[in-house]
Amino acid sequence: MPFHINTIKNVSKNDEGDFTYLRINFQTPGQMSGKKDDTPFENPDATFIRSVSYRSPDSHRFDNISKQITELKKEANKREQQKKEMADVVEQGNLIEMKGRRPIKMTETFVRPALDGKRLPGEVEIHQNGIRYQSVGAQKVGEWYGMF
Repeated sequence: MPFHINTIKNVSKNDEGDFTYLRINFQTPGQMSGKKDDTPFENPDATFIRSVSYRSPDSHRFDNISKQITELKKEANKREQQKKEMADVVEQGNLIEMKGRRPIKMTETFVRPALDGKRLPGEVEIHQNGIRYQSVGAQKVGEWYGMF
């Protein structure tokens, strides 16, 4: 049965004799966890699987599976964190160039702290609705909008 990676709480691998055991523990409602319960359930009589164990003589395969599950959980948490950070970011329109003339430019300007440890000169362009800094390598650092 397919399930989302966030339903996995953790994975453990144990070697006992000739066999290796892989145990997958799941998040279930009613468990004491550090974050609030995100697992919705409508039926109060519902039954949940808390863990699944597998046994195999191939320990390398289980080691690989354990690492893959752990990496997938990290990636999913990273994507979720990025989504939360980007939730309050507002899409801004394009810079509007001044009518009838080119934007005013300040050349030989530097960004602090220096990007990639390199102190490269750039230029600041002043537009009708904001400013833009662009380094010599055509790398945009940022555009700022608003009333000036």
